[in-house]
Amino acid sequence: MLSALALAASLGAALGALLLALQAVLTPLLPEAVRRSYEAASIPSPWEGFLASISAGDNEEVLFRLGLVTLFVFLGARLLRQGDRPTTGVVWTAMVLATLLFGAVHLPHAAALGGGLPASLKAFVLLGNGLGGLVFGWLYWKRGLLAAVTAHFAVDLVLHAIAPNISSI
Repeated sequence: MLSALALAASLGAALGALLLALQAVLTPLLPEAVRRSYEAASIPSPWEGFLASISAGDNEEVLFRLGLVTLFVFLGARLLRQGDRPTTGVVWTAMVLATLLFGAVHLPHAAALGGGLPASLKAFVLLGNGLGGLVFGWLYWKRGLLAAVTAHFAVDLVLHAIAPNISSI
């Protein structure tokens, strides 16, 4: 169990760093109005970022991995008459569908911050959340819900508590 959590925390921290690098590369490709809006957004305190990381990790993983992935696997296995042993294809299809929905629920927040939702912002949000969703889904499938929650917490901790407050020093 501890090795699964260590793996999850490591993958989450690495994914958080990768997402920061992608953000640095892709942000200049966003429309200027979106960039200005993101730059003007207030930086949460480390404490606020920490609490938001806990909340998102718990709530979103229960909803998307435990809820939707499990539901989609169940439905896919039943539709394809696979009984209690769904194939890897069914599991990956379920994870991709849940990941697309996971990315989509982050679009309204991005639109509110960016003052609209141009195609480049949609791609930016869906790519970043899609990478996370697939990693979290894989961890859920192979190591369990707690591993997915731990990875999600680690990603959000890097993105919302550590990085913003380091850059504001």
